[in-house]
Amino acid sequence: MKWKRGILYLLVPIVVFIMSSYMTINILLKTGGTVVCPDVRGQKVEDAKRLAEGRGLSIAVLRYEPRTDVPYGYITVQKPEANITIRKGRVVNVLVSEGPQQVGLPNVTNQLLEEAEATLKQKQLEVEKTVLVPHKKVGKVIAQIPKGDTKVLEGSGVTLFVGKDPQVYYLMPDTRSADITALSEEMDSKKIKYKISYTRDDSTLATGTKTAATPARVIFSGDDDVVINASGG
Repeated sequence: MKWKRGILYLLVPIVVFIMSSYMTINILLKTGGTVVCPDVRGQKVEDAKRLAEGRGLSIAVLRYEPRTDVPYGYITVQKPEANITIRKGRVVNVLVSEGPQQVGLPNVTNQLLEEAEATLKQKQLEVEKTVLVPHKKVGKVIAQIPKGDTKVLEGSGVTLFVGKDPQVYYLMPDTRSADITALSEEMDSKKIKYKISYTRDDSTLATGTKTAATPARVIFSGDDDVVINASGG
């Protein structure tokens, strides 16, 4: 029987400790009360603090983290999670966005468009718009907005001005009495795209009436196709 009493003496303190702990926790919970943890994600820290304090909680910022998709000062993560029951007085730990980082915008002028796009991509930047401008540097970047060698936010867009062949315009002459061979040579020398349509199967006509689809004394672009109708006379 002595061993039974020994076991009893050993168990009594343990049982008392467990019951005491349970009662203490229960009293604390009843005294402090519980609340539903608010959802503070997407809110500014100041607004989140006011909301938390209204429920008997407090906000603690653990750290700021770079985010390109969330403006500076807005909460991105919280612990405990939102909408769960917690004890009043608890601290809600949060992570806050410090916004996108600033990066150095490279100067891509004089680069080919493909090279410029690759250079900007390496800096987490993108070509927002490409504007073609008549210029002798065909296919190359002749200007950019914002200017190179400046600081911009990560993920910003850049507008590139790229050179293209200058647009050339001509005044359509009166072709009715023109020599077809001389007219062809002039078109070729000026790199004008044209087509001669014969009304007969005689492709060697050098005389006769010539009419152009583009009326005489009308300005046309060097990129336009000129059609000349030739008939024997």
